[in-house]
Amino acid sequence: MRLLAIGFVVVFMSCHAVANPIAIDGERRHAEMLSETVEIFVGADRSQVRGQFRFRQAAPFSKKHTHVTIFVPVLQPSDLSDKDYATRFGSPCVEASGGKYFAEPWNDITPDGAPGGTAKLPKGWSERLCVCQVPLRALRETFDVRVCYSQPHLPHGVSAYIPVRPPRDERACTIRFSADKGRTLRRPSFFSAWSRTQPVLEFTPKDRVLIQVKSIPVRKR
Repeated sequence: MRLLAIGFVVVFMSCHAVANPIAIDGERRHAEMLSETVEIFVGADRSQVRGQFRFRQAAPFSKKHTHVTIFVPVLQPSDLSDKDYATRFGSPCVEASGGKYFAEPWNDITPDGAPGGTAKLPKGWSERLCVCQVPLRALRETFDVRVCYSQPHLPHGVSAYIPVRPPRDERACTIRFSADKGRTLRRPSFFSAWSRTQPVLEFTPKDRVLIQVKSIPVRKR
C-alpha cells in the first residue's frame, strides 16, 4: 500500500497463524532476520504460539520514519468474523523494547513489498492481518520482536507453520512443537501413520515450505 510506504518499517509475520516475521522499511527494503525461536504448544483444537525474532535494520532511517508497523497474520475459517475470532482466541500480543501492544484487525490492502507465494491454505480458510505500531525511537539497529497468541487448528487437528525468509544460518532457527497434557504429536503424512508419536517435534525451517503437526489424544492403557 503506497500510503503506508512512507514513514514506517513493516514487520510481516506471513503465513499460517505463525511464521517468520518480515521487516520492510519505508522504501520497501527488507531488514535481515538474524534469529528465530518459535515454541508452539499444541492442544486438541488450538495451539499457543510464542515466538521471538531478531532483526537488523537495512539502513539508518530518516526523520520521516517514526514507527515500526508490525503485521501478524492469523489463519481463520473464512466464515468466522474478526469479532468472533477475538472472542474465542484473543488478540495477538506483541512485545518490543519493553513495550506491550495488541494487534488489531487490518482492514486495508496488503502494503507494497509484502512477501508473496506463501503455502496454499485448505479450502474454507483465509489469512487475516492484524496490526500494531511501535515507536521507532524505542528500537535500535538490531531489535527483538516477541509475539504470543492462540491459533485454531487446520482441519483434522493439524497445527502448522509456514517459514518466510528464515535466517540464513540454520543454527539460529528453532521451531518446536510441544504437545499439551493428554496429547501427543505425529507428522501428518501417509507413512508416518505407523510411526511412534512424540511429545515434542522439532524442525529446521525452509523458506515457504509448510510444516505440519497432527495433534492426537494419548491412548489410555
